[in-house]
Amino acid sequence: MKKNTFWLVDYPVKGLDEEVIHRQMLSLIDIFNAQEPREGDGTQFKTIVVVFPDLQPISKVADLHAQLKEHFLKEGL
Repeated sequence: MKKNTFWLVDYPVKGLDEEVIHRQMLSLIDIFNAQEPREGDGTQFKTIVVVFPDLQPISKVADLHAQLKEHFLKEGL
């Protein structure tokens, strides 16, 4: 956190279509990659955490993760 490489995103999803949620989560890839540092040792400390305060049932978090994981891994995240 001291390196300013930790981002916490509060993302309310109530009423949003699953496709909208997917698009917005995937847009975080470009946002994350645009943040400094973009190269060097400091990149290993970059972290983004998304909190879904109203995603129900809670098992939807695991579903969302499973559906999007390959996209993030393909980008090296």
